[in-house]
Amino acid sequence: MVNNLKINKIKFEYLLKNIKPVEQTEDKQEITVDIDELTIDEKYKPYLKHFIKKTNANFNFRNSNEILRTLKINKLKKSKSKKYGATGYYNFYNNKIKIYIIDTIYHELFHAFTYHKTAENYFCGFNQGNDHLDIANSLDEGYTDLLTKRYFGIEINYMLEANIVSKIELMLGKEKMQSMYTSNDLMGLI
Repeated sequence: MVNNLKINKIKFEYLLKNIKPVEQTEDKQEITVDIDELTIDEKYKPYLKHFIKKTNANFNFRNSNEILRTLKINKLKKSKSKKYGATGYYNFYNNKIKIYIIDTIYHELFHAFTYHKTAENYFCGFNQGNDHLDIANSLDEGYTDLLTKRYFGIEINYMLEANIVSKIELMLGKEKMQSMYTSNDLMGLI
């Protein structure tokens, strides 16, 4: 446990020195991309439309149109799902969602829509990092799971993390926490 605390202290110090707060934006981006025109497999388009319909009023996703134009969604092979213990994942390097269980798509779409990259760092919800370090992944997964359950009635795999982060949301308020999540404001949260 002591070693873990030392590692977390090193990560936190690195975060404070090297990861800069992402520039905040108040401008709500209107989604202008026609989902029916995307090159995504037809079976995923209703899920994408449903996600946008359910989240549009409550979230300010900063790069929605850019994300949508290049988003790829594919089936995750059963063997890979078992190997990694995942029902889906979002790869922000190539803007691709892989899903084994279809309901996972909403959780992964939250990741996709909160992704932002600068020259040095990436931001995905509350998760932040670069080639050397990844910070706040559990916090991000917990809150993503909480939102997935709240808006779509689906729990993924992060019930413990979601329970913990729900207590933080109680203190801050739902609107503020959601705003911090979509604007990648981990620094403001801590």
